[in-house]
Amino acid sequence: MKLIEISKEQFSDYTDNFANVYYTHISGMEKVFALRGYEYVYLGLADDQGKLHGVTVLVKMKLRIGYTFDVRISPETIDLTNHKLVVTLLNELKKYAKEHGALDLYVAPNLPKRIVSDNNSADNMNQEIIDLIRENGFSYRSLDQGIDPLFENWAYKKDLTGLNEDTLWDSYNDNARYSINNAQKYGINVRQLEYSELDKFKLLTQHTADRVGYNDKTLEYYQTAYKNVGEKIKFWAAEVDFNKYRDNLVEIRDDLQNKIDAIDEHLEKFPNSRKKLNQKREFLSQIEAQQKRIEEAEQWIADSSEKAGATLLAGGMFLYTDDVVYYTLSGSYAHYSNLNAPFLIQHHVMTEAVRNGISTYDFLGIDGDFSGTDTIYEFKKSFNGYAEQKIGVFHWIAQPVKYKLIEFLKKILGRN
Repeated sequence: MKLIEISKEQFSDYTDNFANVYYTHISGMEKVFALRGYEYVYLGLADDQGKLHGVTVLVKMKLRIGYTFDVRISPETIDLTNHKLVVTLLNELKKYAKEHGALDLYVAPNLPKRIVSDNNSADNMNQEIIDLIRENGFSYRSLDQGIDPLFENWAYKKDLTGLNEDTLWDSYNDNARYSINNAQKYGINVRQLEYSELDKFKLLTQHTADRVGYNDKTLEYYQTAYKNVGEKIKFWAAEVDFNKYRDNLVEIRDDLQNKIDAIDEHLEKFPNSRKKLNQKREFLSQIEAQQKRIEEAEQWIADSSEKAGATLLAGGMFLYTDDVVYYTLSGSYAHYSNLNAPFLIQHHVMTEAVRNGISTYDFLGIDGDFSGTDTIYEFKKSFNGYAEQKIGVFHWIAQPVKYKLIEFLKKILGRN
């Protein structure tokens, strides 16, 4: 068995036999990562007859001096329970790294180490594969709390197996259901964006990046993904016509006023009815809240560049395999946060996934902070899934002398 370079078409043909591959390995994503200066190399483990027994993707990342090689191993495309096959792969990867001038090599299996949920938790998973890779010359780093810039350490997922639209709805927590109901009540619509609208999507994500404090993807990134990934990528957005939104609010306010008028008629006959007095007090409070929303909507109409038609509130980029939906990134306008548009997008995409028989919804990254202070985690948690800590990352140095020299120089220069 030896490691050989294969074509993108060979990789795609092989992975077509599986319901899922990791989202970075979906055909077309190599064009996206090329924008960062990364080069994809498709590799296969082949026997003497040329039959493939596993495939993976090696990513070459250019350093100031040399290259770092990064390999993400998916259990769908490499049988990680076959220890003999895994050892062969590791040895072949080390050989390949040396022959192609790599400074070092990272291997990150897409496997869980720990599961955290309200209903079912598990620790010390896949310890055998950790021990096996370490025994074959790799150092090991567990990915704990925090966001690693290169390796996914925590993900949040939801199991959709066996759910229909009704049971999916029932599976959400109260906050998610309340937020979705409100968004629907106020006439917010979810739809796919066209290529020509990606500049508007970019404005959403840039607004979020500026607010939160991270570097956004470029418009070229989104355009490249849209053009090259094809039917396996969708840009979903939530929008609202503020004129219709205001009219809905006015209708709700008027309905409340009609209820108060009916209560007043009752109170003329029974002025001491505690039940009716309490109802009136509650309805008056609701009218006050609706009036504030109406005034807010009037201001949005005045401020909106879309004087007629809908205004985008939030959006997300989603990647699809036959069995998994990956929620990769998103953006929203903070000043529209009380419209709960991001909740409606998630519900829409999850409902579509259930209809299509998809078994897993992957929200991707969280930082592993379960104290209640991580708003991203709390948002994802409201859909009632589970947190998955990844197995970690393994490191092998192909050129020890050069590597130590570079690390020494980085330390002297104060660089990471």
